[in-house]
Amino acid sequence: MKHEELRAIVEALLFASDAPLTLAKMRSIVPGAAPGDIEEVLDDLAQEYETAEHSFQLLRVAKGYQLYTRREFADWVTKLYRGRRPARLSRAALETLSIIAYRQPVTRSTIEAIRGVESQTVLSTLLERSLIRVAGRSSGVGRPLIYETTGEFLRYFGLRDLSDLPEIGEFERALGVRQEEGIASTVRLSRDMVQHGDETEQVSLPGGSGIEEEVRSARQGGESPGERESREPSRADDRA
Repeated sequence: MKHEELRAIVEALLFASDAPLTLAKMRSIVPGAAPGDIEEVLDDLAQEYETAEHSFQLLRVAKGYQLYTRREFADWVTKLYRGRRPARLSRAALETLSIIAYRQPVTRSTIEAIRGVESQTVLSTLLERSLIRVAGRSSGVGRPLIYETTGEFLRYFGLRDLSDLPEIGEFERALGVRQEEGIASTVRLSRDMVQHGDETEQVSLPGGSGIEEEVRSARQGGESPGERESREPSRADDRA
């Protein structure tokens, strides 16, 4: 396949996709492309969009590639969607998401120990938004569910992968939350627990007996049997 033909096809795919496209996905769509050709085309397109001063750019995000409008045109794009209220995460959801991002994989009881409040409703919201997922069970008492972030989380915050997670202060600014509102100290505590070797949770991947029921319970805001055994009483649940 000629370079220009492949370039046009890849560009069309990028424009048509509403989610990051991985190299594997593009290779499956264009099987005739030689190894390395798609990566070369992507590099060419990214450079062209930069040098020609287009209103959009090609970014690597969530282990894939996606076109994004440049930041300086945000005010104009906002006017296009005037009257549509974006679905925003609550402060409690952002706080919980921060803990999971820096502590994953993590159980609900650990999240609640850090936050000091029940978090089932918040976790259900994050599951529904596909920002987190159930990664399996801890090997602790009751084998409670453990949570981790998803590809949608990476896309939401414009990260290529988890190694792109910024320092705590930068992540707070990305969340749009001021330090004095409490997330700073909460997430910093979570990070310190990781750095200082807090007890490591052994992961058991989904597929064991009863895991589907527990995931369903978590999504619906219920409490799984394992979590009932392992969780200590805490203050009233936050509302997402």
